[in-house]
Amino acid sequence: MSTGIEVFFSYAHEDEELCKKLEKHLSLLKRLGTINTWHDRNINAGSEREREIYMHLNTAQIILLLVSPDFMASDYCYSVEMKRAIERHKRGEARVIPILLRPALWEDTPLHQLQVLPTNGKPIKNWHHQDKAFFHIAEEIKKVVQKLQEQPKSQEGKHQEKSKSATSPHNKSTDHPSIASPAHNKKPRSLATSPDKPAQLGQQTNNQTSNVFHAQVQGVISGGMNTIHINNTLLPTEDVIAKGRGDAERGYNTLRRQDYVAAKRYLEAADLALSEDKLPTESAQIKFYIAIALLNGQRPFNITIPTMQHIERMLNSAIKLKPLHSYYYTLALFKRDFARNGLPQYKHHAQKLARQAQLIKLTKTDHENLQMLTLCQPRLVNDAHHW
Repeated sequence: MSTGIEVFFSYAHEDEELCKKLEKHLSLLKRLGTINTWHDRNINAGSEREREIYMHLNTAQIILLLVSPDFMASDYCYSVEMKRAIERHKRGEARVIPILLRPALWEDTPLHQLQVLPTNGKPIKNWHHQDKAFFHIAEEIKKVVQKLQEQPKSQEGKHQEKSKSATSPHNKSTDHPSIASPAHNKKPRSLATSPDKPAQLGQQTNNQTSNVFHAQVQGVISGGMNTIHINNTLLPTEDVIAKGRGDAERGYNTLRRQDYVAAKRYLEAADLALSEDKLPTESAQIKFYIAIALLNGQRPFNITIPTMQHIERMLNSAIKLKPLHSYYYTLALFKRDFARNGLPQYKHHAQKLARQAQLIKLTKTDHENLQMLTLCQPRLVNDAHHW
């Protein structure tokens, strides 16, 4: 059984060849047992695909987001895998590294909070010698792996230092832990090794190297050899929430104008920014409006099965966070209409959801939600009166 660091590839299947090339450039790290790569082509026959993907997405220590127009257009890549990856990144559970495969509009998405590769922001497809781009990316991933491997040693060292400090004869008081002198820690601090205490602007150190993927720090070398300018890439929590709420408001307004593409973009950015655990009501409301935007003004029976499944996930998540009448009712309408594609099981589910909706008293939020639903899906709502 491999004990290497698990690296998860999130990519659109249109980019499979580029994904294979990247994996090939990481093959030495695999041979050495340093890393263990995983992507959905590793799923064994008979396994439950979505559960297998989510299991690895939740356990990988490094998540590579292979960015391209197809990645951005994929509801699953963008709204499921990328969202979950960034959630884990913010909690410090994983390192997320966006890799630019082909030119795509990504700057206005949550990816702008992260340092992308290649570090010059030039997509791999635009390089004259693509192997140089892949080599550069492999080197940077190797640095991240090395830092992750050093973390347990670093924690062990801190624990030993605490033990020594507690038993030192120089500590006259046993009631209070000793405070180390600042002089003890006057060694140069690498940009990559201090997630909780980033270096100061313009700080100079000898032989300083930057780990470009750190959750809170983005380093760019400019000017002299040892001049490092530091930029905080993650906003404070209150700023992230404020921005998320701003995106949500813009999403609601664009949805009222029936600009579904823009609404979806704003709402998905808000969904990534606002925590389900801390703001369940707001998060549920955003998911409800995302579900409406995903239809793009079409009737549910006109959309594809993957899109319907994505809509179902959004509304089920909203119900789990806040079981409102409008969430159950909307999912019931969508499923009943989608059943016209020859999928009778959806009709059965719809009837069950409609019965559950009838048991829940309508709130002011429900009335507002149903008004939005009627605005965006007038024929669907009108047909529902005759069911």
